[in-house]
Amino acid sequence: MSIKKEERKLFIHIIRRGEDVFEVAGLSENKILWCILPSEYQNIKCHKILLSKSTIRSAINAIKPINGFRKVGLKIDEDLKKEYFDEEDNLCFKNLPLEEINSMSDITIQSNSFEEGMILMERIKELENKLSLSEEASLHLVEKKFLLEKFEKKQNAAEWIEQFENECKRHKINNNKKIEALRFFLDGSSKDWYESNLKKIGPVNWDEWKSSFLIIFVDKGWINVRKAFNYKYLGGSLVDYALTKERLCLEAEKNATVMSRINLIVVGLSLEIQDELDRETITTMEKLVTELAKLEGSVRTKKKEVASSTNSSIKTENFKGRTEEQKKKISETFKKPCYMCESLGWRNRFHPTTECRNKNLYTTKFKVNLNEAINDSETDQVSEMINIELDNKSLN
Repeated sequence: MSIKKEERKLFIHIIRRGEDVFEVAGLSENKILWCILPSEYQNIKCHKILLSKSTIRSAINAIKPINGFRKVGLKIDEDLKKEYFDEEDNLCFKNLPLEEINSMSDITIQSNSFEEGMILMERIKELENKLSLSEEASLHLVEKKFLLEKFEKKQNAAEWIEQFENECKRHKINNNKKIEALRFFLDGSSKDWYESNLKKIGPVNWDEWKSSFLIIFVDKGWINVRKAFNYKYLGGSLVDYALTKERLCLEAEKNATVMSRINLIVVGLSLEIQDELDRETITTMEKLVTELAKLEGSVRTKKKEVASSTNSSIKTENFKGRTEEQKKKISETFKKPCYMCESLGWRNRFHPTTECRNKNLYTTKFKVNLNEAINDSETDQVSEMINIELDNKSLN
């Protein structure tokens, strides 16, 4: 039986997407075959004719929860026919053809998919906010959590910035946050550099910040090389000497091979100690440190024996032709270590200061220390060279 024209209805599927946001999800004449509007025309505000109908306004007010929906039927009048039907009486919108869906279930699935998508987006936003808060919290704790000393221009700048990046990676701090974290680890003039860069570069582009840091703070001279090559063993722990010299070698040449570091460490030892080390078996730093630890006891014993015999011979020479009172004064003198030798790094050397054979070198050292024109790096070099010279010239 054919449907009379006056009984024809246009069914509208309305979905609530948010506060005061409603969509026309589909149009139908029989609730079985539905037509979907293009996404740019789904907002109910695009359908002024529908909004003019009291039935539609009542349905909109009745939809309460988000993604709730209503199917409303309207008698087709001239306004609806002109807006939603073409000349051949096919459903359309402003003469635009519409995509057909076979059943109402497809509209429901689409609605559910949209709802799931909205929920997923909300969860993503929540996670992003939590991550953002986590990053902010972590930035306040980096100074405690990072295994890194503050940069004071004394360290190797290239190695320091690499360690900083590794710590950022370990604590999952991204590039932009690295710039904020960096300020916690700068001291002295490097703080001024940071403040200047904030004005010049801004708190973005980590690569540009890193490049600026390396240009400003990387040492391009030969000071570190001289320190590494001139550092010699003068006394004390052999293991401590080896570890200190290895650090200096790495500061001078980060990619130096293990054998080159071992060779430089051994060459800085006295010939007697060098002869005790087997070059073929010492192929790693661990093996070198182990062998040096074994030799430390014998080195200390030899030094004590040499010091004792030297003091005994000096005593004997000084006692010749002396009265008992003079011998007593000389013995008391030998009970106190020589302050000149002690200031030069050799402790527990007992002999009269008037007869100290390092007197001239002691005087030279203190003249150098009083020279205010020498800068810090040059002072370090002079001190090291003096120690080397003392080691070669000392007769004690």
